[in-house]
Amino acid sequence: MHPVLLLIGASGGLGASTLAAVLAQHLDGTLVDGLLDGSGADTTLVLEDEPGLRWPDLAGLDGDVDSARLVRHLPGSRPPVLSAAGPGRVGPDAVRCALAALRQAAPVVVDLPAAVHRAEPWLALADVAVVVCGLRPRQVRDAAAVVGSLREHGLDAHLVTRGSRRAEPAGQEVAGHLQASWLDHLEDHPGVPRDEGAGCPPRARGPLGRVAREIGEVVPGADGSGELRWLRRAG
Repeated sequence: MHPVLLLIGASGGLGASTLAAVLAQHLDGTLVDGLLDGSGADTTLVLEDEPGLRWPDLAGLDGDVDSARLVRHLPGSRPPVLSAAGPGRVGPDAVRCALAALRQAAPVVVDLPAAVHRAEPWLALADVAVVVCGLRPRQVRDAAAVVGSLREHGLDAHLVTRGSRRAEPAGQEVAGHLQASWLDHLEDHPGVPRDEGAGCPPRARGPLGRVAREIGEVVPGADGSGELRWLRRAG
């Protein structure tokens, strides 16, 4: 079984969805929308017009699922995306079935907003949780609430701080305050809005690529014997 990683934006506007997309690409994994009735991660990857299954199509999913067939019918290839793509009623049982199938094929990166991270069944399914945290006082309080709920579920929180390059030294201080493991600081990069404005998906370069590699170092994988190993892949 491959791991399920929750990437949680503790506050809005921190670029967590963009980072989740790049991380899924780096891990050769699948990107999953954790907000089941949102606008959709397929938009982040410019796949909104691509045919394929979305969460509403899986609302009645139950029992064992052919993982290869499911992945094959998702839009995108690197990474394939299970996107929300609008309103729909998808229950926790369908989520469990879909993720059980997807993690047979590859690591799963869930783009999970803080507002829904406690909803069933996300925390029960997670192997790793990474919280993206801003450095303003209110953003740190947002992150503290998320880290606390992760801890209640027995999950260690890994922290990525977000802000200007000059603010990076505050990252370790914030992580210490939250009692979370600090991985890296994600600073602004002019290529990200430029790609977005040109209608291009985010790319694993600059700070995004570096942070994705840092996160990859703490993602456990499973070898043929079922023992954990560390995934170490070139960016």
